[in-house]
Amino acid sequence: MLKMPVKLTPETINLFGFAVSRGSLAPKKPEECEFLVTETFRKYIVDLLRAISNSDLPVLLEGPTSAGKTSMVKYIAELSGYKCVRVNNHHHTEIEEYIGTYLPDNKGRLVFHEGVLVEAMKQGHWLILDELNLARSEILESLNRLLDDNKELFINET
Repeated sequence: MLKMPVKLTPETINLFGFAVSRGSLAPKKPEECEFLVTETFRKYIVDLLRAISNSDLPVLLEGPTSAGKTSMVKYIAELSGYKCVRVNNHHHTEIEEYIGTYLPDNKGRLVFHEGVLVEAMKQGHWLILDELNLARSEILESLNRLLDDNKELFINET
């Protein structure tokens, strides 16, 4: 099979033969990461890189617990210079954790503090929504508009 050369720009980095957008942090070298890449896992990494190269679309990874999905995404984020933030969803996860909420500052005034989703979007971080199947319906509804063609997040509070 003939392999096409990777076309890199100053905004991309070559990972396993795929052009991936470069984050704002210094990309790490594979030996600097705490991740052992086996031959089997290398195939999964290549499959994920194929899906994310030259794309800004979200990716859904499905598989058994402790299969390494989160570790693999964190590894690719480190190699490409992205901060990777993880939210572990459960039945008690509140929408405020994602969006944010008003909290008092040191002078007693209510100030809006952005949640992890808003901060990740503004800063260009990668966000892992772990155990999304356990998230409450209000969280899924708020993510719906973000994940569809609009790619927008509506925040009532602001």
